[in-house]
Amino acid sequence: MKVDVSAKFISIPRCCACCGDTPSVELAAQASKKRGNTQYTKSWSFPYCSRCAAHVSGQSAAATILLMGLVVAFVLMFFVGWWSLVMVGLTIAVWVMQSNQAKSGCGSNCASSGAAVIYLGWHGTLHSFFFVSLDYAAKFMAANSGKLVNMTDAHYELLNGSRK
Repeated sequence: MKVDVSAKFISIPRCCACCGDTPSVELAAQASKKRGNTQYTKSWSFPYCSRCAAHVSGQSAAATILLMGLVVAFVLMFFVGWWSLVMVGLTIAVWVMQSNQAKSGCGSNCASSGAAVIYLGWHGTLHSFFFVSLDYAAKFMAANSGKLVNMTDAHYELLNGSRK
């Protein structure tokens, strides 16, 4: 669920953003944008339990493997032609194995094998997030209820449900 907050300071609920368990680490959700020749990056730290941090890192590694393997295969295409398809096949096989390993690390309450919070970006003090876990989205909205903008009926339903 996409949630927009207008504030300089945002309250972050102190439970795992993925499964709701007791957190032990924080992972950054970051966004970047470019203005002219300058690149700007902002990030917010969200709590994760160690189990969820491990499978989020594993899924991130899988995505990196896929990207790098496909880039190498593309470059190889100019030197070995269609044989570079072997590299594509190997890359996909390794990506599937790595991704499955990350998924196997998920518990029954995990919202995703990847990042549970995605920072979509900002404009001034308006910050946009995407939460995979509706439970965590509800807690985040409750913690920042006076700062929420662009609310829909779904947001109000989730927010009212979290106060019961």
